[in-house]
Amino acid sequence: MVPTFSLSIALALFAGRSVSQSTIVPADHGAEVESHVQWISGADGFDGVKVHPINRTTYDWWYFDLVQELDAGVGNQASMSITIRNSGQNGALPNNFTTDNFINLDMTWPNGSAHSWVLMAKDAVITTPEGADGTSGVWLSSGVSFVGAPDLSRYEVYINAPEQGIVGSLFIESQAPAHYPCSPAGAGQDMRVAPGSGWINPIPDGHTEAQFHIFGEEFQIQGRGYHDHNFGDRPLMSTLETYYWGRGRVGPYSIVWIDILTPGGDNHLSAYVSRDGEILVASCEAGSIRARPYGANATYPPLFTSGAPTGFEVDFETPEGLLSLRTETVYLTYEGLPFRQWSGFLTGTLDGEEIPRGVAIWQQSAAAR
Repeated sequence: MVPTFSLSIALALFAGRSVSQSTIVPADHGAEVESHVQWISGADGFDGVKVHPINRTTYDWWYFDLVQELDAGVGNQASMSITIRNSGQNGALPNNFTTDNFINLDMTWPNGSAHSWVLMAKDAVITTPEGADGTSGVWLSSGVSFVGAPDLSRYEVYINAPEQGIVGSLFIESQAPAHYPCSPAGAGQDMRVAPGSGWINPIPDGHTEAQFHIFGEEFQIQGRGYHDHNFGDRPLMSTLETYYWGRGRVGPYSIVWIDILTPGGDNHLSAYVSRDGEILVASCEAGSIRARPYGANATYPPLFTSGAPTGFEVDFETPEGLLSLRTETVYLTYEGLPFRQWSGFLTGTLDGEEIPRGVAIWQQSAAAR
């Protein structure tokens, strides 16, 4: 059984460790306080708090997901995403909640049926041990917490919300090195993926196991997992007109892509490819990646009025050759316009030679017009 956390338990989680940063984020962040955002990376604290403090228009969140690996074709693919937020009421998502600390949880059963939750929290307690890169947090009264290994090699997420019908845990063992939008992990790197919007990727890909009881039924899967961290100094949708994001594993390659258009029409990219624990690509340079929809509703840039595309074609320039990939949708796992998320398979070639199929999760946010 997952423990029910109190503030005293949360502050004692790391007893015996020296702590460089332990932050209590109140449930009501306030409107007038001035926030300071860390845009340049330090020598440690990779996944630590980046916004000090949260105000009405800023945000800092930790995102985790998993997608089931299967040999079967279309259908029978479970997935889950968990977004653990500190967000002002006009920050990442406009909200009218009684708290600015909350969790979005979306899961899809193997047969495609889906459930979504919003779990409300009181204060959040976020701790990064001295000299470590991994971070741990407790969102009090929500039943949600996570624990990161100091070296980012493992993350554990716990949910104990029986009144909401969900209790269980998720474990991710990293199999791909961490990175920033334009570079591998290291001190002195810019963490902005677009003006006013920060993004870092502690676990681009890893082996994952999840075991939950959901409305009395068992949800137990293995697959590919992922964890990133987003933050910003202004409302997210004021900086991102449209975006494509995705991540997955295909053959021996772990891949992540971001393709953003700002309201002014500027294009910002982030491309990541690793193999066997070695980063091959970590770049924001033009031409490092190209992501476009294909098939039905293949509108670019995506519009609010467009239907869901059949899938996406994503090309990476790597030292080993051109990695050309195509997503094949199993399920549309979430739709709340202008945002959509899918799970499915990745197929592709390296310089024209076919590579083994893998799995992925990907997203699109469309222009609201």
